[in-house]
Amino acid sequence: MQQDRKSSLLTSGAALLLLLSFTACGGDDGGGGTSAIWPTVIANTPLSGALDAPLNGSVSATFSEPMDAATLTNLTFTLAAGAVAVPGTVSYTHSKAEFRPTTLLVKNTLYTATLTTGVKSAKGVALAANYYLELHHRHDHWTRT
Repeated sequence: MQQDRKSSLLTSGAALLLLLSFTACGGDDGGGGTSAIWPTVIANTPLSGALDAPLNGSVSATFSEPMDAATLTNLTFTLAAGAVAVPGTVSYTHSKAEFRPTTLLVKNTLYTATLTTGVKSAKGVALAANYYLELHHRHDHWTRT
């Protein structure tokens, strides 16, 4: 009886260790052998304190990794003054997206650039959250707020 109990405990313990080792190894990571990490914006322009950007200046964001250019559109990268969208075009090259307004911006106006979670990396991983950049356009130059 004593021997059966020890054998049962050993079998249960071995099964638990095996289960824990499979759990620790994780599940499907989407390929590539590494865990999916969300892409991030690592730089943007205008920079904080940048001066002399023209009224027809653009807004750009540089990403931590290559992105899926097809997901960078004027629906996922926007510029707005309050609820009023600024018309513009979006381009992407070398991990950098740029929103270029097609109209002149208005002096003394607060603008918000937004990159939505619709933006995805080349691996298909979306931004973890919307990225916002508030820009106060004063006189003839930009400042980041």
